[in-house]
Amino acid sequence: MIIWIQSFLRQKSGVSSVEFALIAPLMIAIFLGMIEISDGLTAKRKVASATSTAADLVGRTKAVSSADIADVYSASKAILEPYNTTAIEIRITSVIINLDGTTQVGWSDALNTSTLVVGDPYVLPPGIGFPGGSVIISEVAYAHMGLVGNFLGSPHIYSDIFYVQPRRSLQIQHL
Repeated sequence: MIIWIQSFLRQKSGVSSVEFALIAPLMIAIFLGMIEISDGLTAKRKVASATSTAADLVGRTKAVSSADIADVYSASKAILEPYNTTAIEIRITSVIINLDGTTQVGWSDALNTSTLVVGDPYVLPPGIGFPGGSVIISEVAYAHMGLVGNFLGSPHIYSDIFYVQPRRSLQIQHL
């Protein structure tokens, strides 16, 4: 019996197979995690870009129509390609800053989410806008299912808010 144990301990033929069996699941998990993280970072970057683009496109005009807003939504969705954009939430709001410093919603338009009520107060971060002017606010929220996440669970919600002052007028009208 002792001879058999000594013989077993000297065997080296299956060591690499055992090492591979122990290390392979860890390496596969790390590889899939890296894919998931890079895909999530890309989606988050695209959400930020879509948010700033939506606000910038509206901020360049003196007035916007519903067709113009629909084009802004299309442009924002195109930025998020190749991701599925059917459930993307976009809200574009004009906030008017009165001469006394109070703020109120001038108009609001939204895709797959609710609009803000015209006339309701809106709290802007300090240093945004000036009395008598307005601010265009773009908000985008996107539920991202990663490549591996499709099999594992719930989506990550990436959202961003972008503020821009109108460039060609004090306030942008919604036609």
